[in-house]
Amino acid sequence: MGEYERALMKAGVFDPPAVTFVALVQDERERQKKKWGVQDAHSLDRWSNILTEELGEFAQQVNELESGRSKDIAAAILELVQVGAVAQSIYENYFRPLIEVRNKRAKG
Repeated sequence: MGEYERALMKAGVFDPPAVTFVALVQDERERQKKKWGVQDAHSLDRWSNILTEELGEFAQQVNELESGRSKDIAAAILELVQVGAVAQSIYENYFRPLIEVRNKRAKG
């Protein structure tokens, strides 16, 4: 079991508070940074594709739970955490730099 899974278990799979979800997303962001490095070269279209893929994986887990084919709530939560981490990455690597440029232009 990896550190990510241990963090999820510590969070309490059945009722994780919002603060814990944020911490799990941050842990996943760190894992993604180690795996992929800085992801600042993607277009918004590419980011949308990545996010849609992660959301699809979450939806698949939800379908498995709702149909009774799976009882693995942790798998659904892990996918949801990945959705949150990709959304945060889009903000950090695509939108925040644009905002910073706009703010510099407004000041100068």
